[in-house]
Amino acid sequence: MSNKNLRMSETEFKSLQAQSKTRKSRIISFASESALSIADAAKKRMFALGRLKSGEMNKTESQYRDYLEAKKVLGEVVWYKFEGIKFRLADKTFYTPDFIVMLANGVIEAHEVKGYMQDDANVKIKVASDLYPFSFFIVKVKPKRDGGGWEIKGVGNGS
Repeated sequence: MSNKNLRMSETEFKSLQAQSKTRKSRIISFASESALSIADAAKKRMFALGRLKSGEMNKTESQYRDYLEAKKVLGEVVWYKFEGIKFRLADKTFYTPDFIVMLANGVIEAHEVKGYMQDDANVKIKVASDLYPFSFFIVKVKPKRDGGGWEIKGVGNGS
């Protein structure tokens, strides 16, 4: 290879630089979009698509309602209400458990149904369990590989 073949005019060099910058910006743009779309997809898998209106159940809550209904038929649960009570935790801070449940022995419990527990929800349920004379429980779906059903764990005075 001779040096003559490696030479280019200033105009050719500037043209090549412009093409290179365009390619790099496209690659960077594509990489950024890909990273964002991967992050967005992960969030969508982890969280429900938007907030449901007050009084509307998500899929997991509907399944738990069916579970409570079966317990009612068996006589273990007398009554339950979705989002039936709102607890005041502090000024402008409230906590509404997913279900208020009255057992056959008259005990009233608050059940929080979660697919994924966020920090603020965890703090609110712990504060509520310290302030109010109810038993509070976090309810999660057990994976099918672990036998399915529900994992019900007491919080604070409910544990």
